[in-house]
Amino acid sequence: AAIQTLTGKTLTSPTIQGTVDPGTGLTMPAFTLGGLVSGNSKQITGALVSMVRAYHSATQATTSGSWFECLFDSETFDTDAMHSTVSNTGRLTCVTAGQYIIMGDVEFAANATGQRDIQISLNGSPGAGTQIGAVRVIPHASILNMMQVSSIYTLAVNDYVSLYAFQNSGGALNLSTLAWFSMVRIGA
Repeated sequence: AAIQTLTGKTLTSPTIQGTVDPGTGLTMPAFTLGGLVSGNSKQITGALVSMVRAYHSATQATTSGSWFECLFDSETFDTDAMHSTVSNTGRLTCVTAGQYIIMGDVEFAANATGQRDIQISLNGSPGAGTQIGAVRVIPHASILNMMQVSSIYTLAVNDYVSLYAFQNSGGALNLSTLAWFSMVRIGA
């Protein structure tokens, strides 16, 4: 691939090529965009970029018939201190106001009884906060019940989002260690 240097040009839809590895996140070569955003294979920083991806390193047990806040004790990346691995570990908190794409993924243990729901909640739990994305599935008996939810939403500074899971199988079900929660600022 040829390298081209642009000086005094405005890029309306720039593309930076890289790869996304499910285990480690974003990988790309080092780059700089007008001194505002720079990055390398492990981190992207700058005025225009605010993103986080958190995950949980162990299974989490859910109780039948109750909403459960998914907790995340580890991070793949966090460019704007939006997640804590110590307190309120289920929250992603907006530090830079703007429009965000918010995404979550959970996998329930195999069990065909009842239903499975996940929800992104803004500034509170289901019923107390604002639901900004939700998915419901009929579960499968012999494989993990994988669910993903996403939403594009405008967040103000100190707004927070949480990922909640629900199941009504009649007993406790584990969420697998594949659960993750992420948000990326996409506009002002």
